[in-house]
Amino acid sequence: MAVGEPAEPHRPPLAFFGPVISRVPKREEAGRLWDGTLLVASTPGFHELRGRPADPDPDVTGRDVGPA
Repeated sequence: MAVGEPAEPHRPPLAFFGPVISRVPKREEAGRLWDGTLLVASTPGFHELRGRPADPDPDVTGRDVGPA
C-alpha cells in the first residue's frame, strides 16, 4: 500500500504491506487501526512489525464482514 500526503505532493508516499488482520474492524475501531498504521509507517527508520495472531479462532469465512 502507498499513501501520499496531498498537502505535500513533493514527498514520496509512505509504502507498506499490511496491516494483516484476522477480523475486519468497523467504524471507530477501523479508523483507530488506520490512524495507528499510518503513525507507525511514518516513523523515521521504521522497518517492520510482526506478531502471532491474537485471535486463536479467526473468522476467515468473511461472516464478520458486513455493512460499515
